[in-house]
Amino acid sequence: MEKKHRNINFKKQIFIIIMTGALLPVILLAFYFYFTYIHEVSDKIDLSNAKALEQVMNKVENVTETMQLNYISSLWKGDYVVKEDSIDWFMKNSVSYSDYSNLKKVQDELLGATYLRIYINSFYFINFSTDWVLTSNGMYPLSEVANQEQLYDIFYTGMSDCKWTYLSIENEGIGNRVIKSDYITLAIKAPLNLKSPNCLLLVNLSSVGFERLLRNSLSSGKLTVFDAQGKLLFTEHKEVSEFLDEYIKEHDTTLESLVERREELSKKSGFNLNLSYSGANGWLYVSSYDPAIVTHEASSIIVTAGLLILFMMTLIFLFSVLGSRTIYRPVSQLVTNLRNIEVIEEVAGKNENEFNFIGKRINRLVDSKNNMEELILVQQKQLKELFVLRLLKGEVRKEDIESKLKNFGFEKMKYVSIIAISVSSKVIEEEWDYTKQDMIKISIVENMPDLISDQLLFPAVTNSNVILCTITRELKEELEEAAVELIRHLTSYVVIESGYHVNFGISQPFDSLMKFRQAYNESLEAVKNNETLNKENTICEQNFIFYSDIANSNSNNYTYELILEKEMKAAVDECDKVKAFFLADTFINHMAESGAVLNELHFYLHRFMVAVILVATDAGLSVNDIFGHGSVNVFLQFNQLSDLDKIRSFYKHNIISPVIKQLSTFRRSNSDLVLDKIVRLVRETSSDITLTECADQLGYHPSYIWKIMKSKINMTFTDYVTIQRIEIAKKMLIETDKSVAEIAEQLKYTNAQNFIRFFSKHVGTTPGKFRMMDRES
Repeated sequence: MEKKHRNINFKKQIFIIIMTGALLPVILLAFYFYFTYIHEVSDKIDLSNAKALEQVMNKVENVTETMQLNYISSLWKGDYVVKEDSIDWFMKNSVSYSDYSNLKKVQDELLGATYLRIYINSFYFINFSTDWVLTSNGMYPLSEVANQEQLYDIFYTGMSDCKWTYLSIENEGIGNRVIKSDYITLAIKAPLNLKSPNCLLLVNLSSVGFERLLRNSLSSGKLTVFDAQGKLLFTEHKEVSEFLDEYIKEHDTTLESLVERREELSKKSGFNLNLSYSGANGWLYVSSYDPAIVTHEASSIIVTAGLLILFMMTLIFLFSVLGSRTIYRPVSQLVTNLRNIEVIEEVAGKNENEFNFIGKRINRLVDSKNNMEELILVQQKQLKELFVLRLLKGEVRKEDIESKLKNFGFEKMKYVSIIAISVSSKVIEEEWDYTKQDMIKISIVENMPDLISDQLLFPAVTNSNVILCTITRELKEELEEAAVELIRHLTSYVVIESGYHVNFGISQPFDSLMKFRQAYNESLEAVKNNETLNKENTICEQNFIFYSDIANSNSNNYTYELILEKEMKAAVDECDKVKAFFLADTFINHMAESGAVLNELHFYLHRFMVAVILVATDAGLSVNDIFGHGSVNVFLQFNQLSDLDKIRSFYKHNIISPVIKQLSTFRRSNSDLVLDKIVRLVRETSSDITLTECADQLGYHPSYIWKIMKSKINMTFTDYVTIQRIEIAKKMLIETDKSVAEIAEQLKYTNAQNFIRFFSKHVGTTPGKFRMMDRES
């Protein structure tokens, strides 16, 4: 049944291959023509919109420039002579409501040429000297205007003689009249030929007139227009205008740069866009259309291609059915014959059937599995060797030993012993090459036979010019017998492998791997004793000594806690006095539990004390910095102590406490020095500096600068620079007569509006109002 299923799948594969080979070129060709058509139609629409967009831009520029020239000619005649007309009369003289005829003439002149009036909604002619406002609908005193502060800001904050702007009411203040516009406004200072003009003309454009000028300007797309300040003037495509408005605000970019980002904007918006920037007035013109329009127009191609593909698929299907049957016929007959063959014959004829490749794949997988198992065994051996070396260095905690043994697949050991093996020349007078000795030891370890390695707890390793073998048994007696038997095999193997003589040293049995270092030291001492004896006697092939034969029954059984020393150094380095005191208690308790005489432990007590002091000296402190010039007395005092409890107290209060205190003080003083450098650099750069720039100039990492600022003044670097920049701006507003635009330029802002927004956000009022309030107070 399984073979039948496989045969059906193989037949389907033939069918699919024939179908795909014949049908794929047809489908690819159809897609190629379709996308080529879409691309060409899109290019034509883009070209058409680009030309139409250029025409619209020229038309708008013609209207706006004509309007500007019309009003400029009304306010300025010749190079330095103002027109002697009604407008000049209004600018120079105090007026009243009784001057109706003259005021009517001024209104008629300011309404502009007849052909331009469809684009003008209203105007405001403000005389700051006489405090009168003449509008297209009447006249009233400037004092009645609610938003006159906004007018002062426009007039006095460094605006050019003629510009396009907006009048949006921010604060009504006192008064019942408001000068504002619902659309873009042309602002002109007058008289134009004077350095200190006293009048401001505001011409509000008509949104209806401008929209009539712009609407339906594009035959294949929709139009959107933004002014130089990024304000939306006109749109026929709400989705595009909202997207561009959000993009401009989010990226804080210029309108001119958007033209170069056409492809990016088209992708993000989902519409095909064309953008044109006017250098005359800074406006941005955008044409847009939905790509689905082109796709819809190409539907006829899709239908034609679909019918063609359907017809071709029918023919190819029939051809594939007949072709697959013809191709598969000999394979099917072969599979049928194989079903009737006995198992032995089937194996013999395996190379002749269609599933031969399956057999090869299975063989490869089996080989891969075997290789993986060998690799795992090698890696596990390396992990065990690394574990042994860590045990020798005392870097493994007691609680970690059981988990490691479990990972290695070992049950809990009862007794453990270490055998140290040294290799030496049979000729005593021969000069010994230590490099050659290392090579011999490595060769012995790597080529150790299974008969020996299977008896070891861990793989044999080399350390301190010896080879170490670890064995374990349930009983001490069994352990000693196993050691002697293992030495016999090792002697035979090493002599054959290296041709040199070997000496063995065997440690005492231990019931915990925490005593591994002690066992190692014992085996090392035993093998050295063995070598010494061999120099005085004839060398024999089997030569070993048990450490128990040479050990002093009253010897010190204490093993120095390297892990405890590392933890103590870490606690002192972190200035954690509580943890350091706890570790000192633990160290002294281990000393007491060892049962050794105090004089025998004095070396380890000194070592532990020196380890604590080294933390401070490694940080850059001297011993005199920690204990004063009487630091020599610290060691003298320590040598006079004869009680572990007194030593415990001495550790805590005479060593650990002063070291942590001086280390903390030293690090705090460094932080204060770095903070002074940061403050000085911010002041020197007038707060025009970033965190990265500050870190680069001072030679520190940005995260370190951030931590210093946060820990010392509870403020980020950015917040500190912002506050300093605000203070500089306030000082310049109060102590100088510089305009807001000049101050913004000095503080490195791209334009005055950005500075005003920044100042208002952090101070709560505009720079102009802040200056006025200060001077009024």
